[in-house]
Parts: sequence; C-alpha cells; structure tokens
Amino acid sequence: MTLPIVLLALIPSSWAGSSGASFSTNAGDWVGGTVADGVLRVTDGSATLTTGPLDSFTLDARIRLTDGGSITTHAGEAALTAAWGAGGGLELSGVDPAVSAALPASEQAWVSVSSGLTGEEPDLVKMGSDWFLYRSVGDDVYAATSVDGIVWTDIGVVAAGTAPSAVVDGGRVVLYANCGGSICRVEADDGVDFGNPVAVADGDLDAVAVDASGVWRLWYTDVDGLTLATSSDGVTFVVDSLLADDGRLHALDVLGSYDAAWDAFDGVHLSHDADPSLADDAADVGPLELACDLPTDPALALDGLTWRLAATCDGAPSIATGVPTAGTWTRLHLEWDGTTLTAIWGDAAPLTTSLAAVSDFSFEANGTLEIDEAVVTFEEGTGDSGDSGDTGETGETGETGDSGDTGDSADSGVADSGDSGSGPLYSAADITGEPGGCGCASQSGPPSLVIVGIALAAVKLRRKPKKYTA
Repeated sequence: MTLPIVLLALIPSSWAGSSGASFSTNAGDWVGGTVADGVLRVTDGSATLTTGPLDSFTLDARIRLTDGGSITTHAGEAALTAAWGAGGGLELSGVDPAVSAALPASEQAWVSVSSGLTGEEPDLVKMGSDWFLYRSVGDDVYAATSVDGIVWTDIGVVAAGTAPSAVVDGGRVVLYANCGGSICRVEADDGVDFGNPVAVADGDLDAVAVDASGVWRLWYTDVDGLTLATSSDGVTFVVDSLLADDGRLHALDVLGSYDAAWDAFDGVHLSHDADPSLADDAADVGPLELACDLPTDPALALDGLTWRLAATCDGAPSIATGVPTAGTWTRLHLEWDGTTLTAIWGDAAPLTTSLAAVSDFSFEANGTLEIDEAVVTFEEGTGDSGDSGDTGETGETGETGDSGDTGDSADSGVADSGDSGSGPLYSAADITGEPGGCGCASQSGPPSLVIVGIALAAVKLRRKPKKYTA
C-alpha cells in the first residue's frame, strides 16, 4: 500500500526588525540633520527613517526643541505636533479623528497675575465658558467668577467650610471642604447656589478628583496619616490605602495620569504620577517662579491646552497661566498595532487614533530639534501569505509529480511583488547602524523557500520573526 505525500511551502509572511541609534558617532539609519556633541540636530528641516511597509511598530525617542516653535513626528500619514508658546500643546493629526492634549504641566513657564481677591487656599475650575474660583475666608468658602480666568467678580459666601476642592461633574460643580472635623460635599448646577452639605469622611481634606470612568478619589489626612479613598458616586467612600507620602497634596487633575501641585518649605512644586498612590513622583518640578517668594496652597486646572494654577501669595489668591517652554528633554513613545496609533509625549495623556499604513518615519523641526537616541522596533509587512497552491497529483510513493504539478509561485504562498505591494523584503544588510549596537548577526537576504513533505498532515503557517538591530 502506498501513502500520498503532501507538499507544503513554509513561508514567513513578515519579518521583525529594529533600528536603534544613540547618535554618539553618526546618524545611523536616519537621513537628514547633523550629528554633533552626541545628538542628531535638525534645524528648520527634517530627519527621515525609511523602512518599507510595516505590519506594526514601536518608536521610542528622547528629544527636545532648544529654540523655535514646534516638533512634528510623522509616522505614515499620522503627524504628532508638539507646539510651544501661548496656547501650545499636542495634536495628533493627518488621520481621523484628530486629537489633542496639553503639554505636561512640567513643561510650562508660569505667568502670574493678582486675582484682586481676598482669602487663602484657592481652587479653580471651569464649567462651560465660565471660571469659578473658590477660597477660604475665615470659616467660609467664598466664590468668584470670570470669563477669562484672570479678571474676577466676587460673589461672596457660597458654603461653610475651609480648604475647598472643586470638581465639575455632569454639568454641575461638586465642592468638598473641611467642616468641623469632617469633610463635607455640596453641589450647585450654577457653581454658586449650593445645597445642604453631606459628610463623606472624617479628617482634613487634601484633594478630590473623578476620572473618565466615573471613579471618585479622595485624598485626606486623618489619625492614620495620608489616606486614599474611592467611591462610585462621590458620596460613599471606602478607604483604599494609606499612603507613604505625608506631604500636602492639593487639587489633582486626572487625565489618564495624576498631576499634582503641592507646597514645600521652598515654594510650590509639580509632580506627575501614573498611579493614584502618588508614591513615584515621576516628574517633580519646582519650586516654581510665581508671584511671590513662598506661595502656598496651589491648585491646578486645565482648560483645553492651557494650564492654570492658583496659589496663596502674600495672603491672597494669585492666578498663573502656563506657557509651554522649549528646552526640556522629553520621552516620545509611538506604538501602532496595524490599526490604532498611540502617542505618549512625556507625562502627557496618551493620544490614540486610527492609522492604516506606515512605511517611514520623520522628525520635522520648526526651530532646532535635538535627538539623543531613537529606537524603532517593527514587524515588516510582505503582503498576504497567499494560497498554498494545489498539491498536485503525487502518484505512488516516490513519485512527486513534475514541477508543474506543485503549483506555480503565485499559488505557493510566496508573495511576489505583484501580490505583496511591498517590493523586496527589507534586509538587515539595508540597515546601517553605528558602533555600539547589539552586534547581532545580520541576515544577508530573504529566507530560502523550504519544501517539506509531511505524510497525511496539515500544517498552519505561522510568522517566524527575524530580528535586525542597527
């Protein structure tokens, strides 16, 4: 009895690779700009890395703009622009939808003005087109309103208590304050006419925030120390954890991360943390230059792309506006899974949008851009794997049929240039790195076609990634 033999062509449909450069000696794979003093420098121009069509990638870089107005990072049709100056921020455009975010609070210079108001421990929020400033005057909370966040109209007493912390939620202002040893909550649809207080915890209020998923977080100090409690409705809180940081935190903004303003012995500091425990202080900046030498009780607010900061200066509220300033080294992370692009700039909130194709990258500068490292890890696209082709008539054992019986190359699963749309595979020999790379052995070209005979078996084709490092 004889057994048929099935012929299968095992062809990887994509290769994995990477291009890394520290710019200590040369530009590596990047074309454009000049290498000097350990950085790739681009002035009013661009530097480009061409890979060919990709299935996915990650890009990590450490960059800064030393002078000028903006950096734009291109990945295929997508463009992430970071613009400095008044109202400057991040915008991910060129794709649908375009999205934007503020540059991190740590990348701001602060321009302060007096509010013209009395009181201490200020907090400010924006609801609709109106700004609201709350502060302690004696044992009461006073409010003021503004259309620009700079010139204020005093309203007077709106609630009992001290150290107010406000949140805008569902078209209303929710105000928390210390009231007689407890922390109380009041609400107002207009930000002024508050209802009766409800006690939510015992202790001294530090900050309150609600995130996009509707989880409320309350930071306060009680007999056990700094405490974090959570709630689904902002009324009934359950202790989550005791926190190691016993410093005073005030008015956190939750934007997918936690930006805190706090006062120390030398003035106001900003910190950023990816976790509500606030234990990391990943970006501690300060003391800030504000309207007085030792400001206290700071509070952050974000209006679109513009940061605002309120603080007590010489016994009265002072308001500062953030203006993004160039010169700070920043980490840039781009990640694309073949469908969705995620962009993270330093401590800013992640931006995501859809993206169909990528075959190159570039950094473009309006001004002078410096890059002191850039690593792109990718999976190259080579088109669809195609059909495996007919096995043909194998005949008796040992008779495999002639070459015409095994199917032509278009059917075998080898994506020719017409099928893949990608042209030749991107060989490791095409990636020229610089000294100090990984020293990995290079592939000299595409893998050979391997014909394997397997009796009475079906084998599923899988990607077999190769790694290129420059």
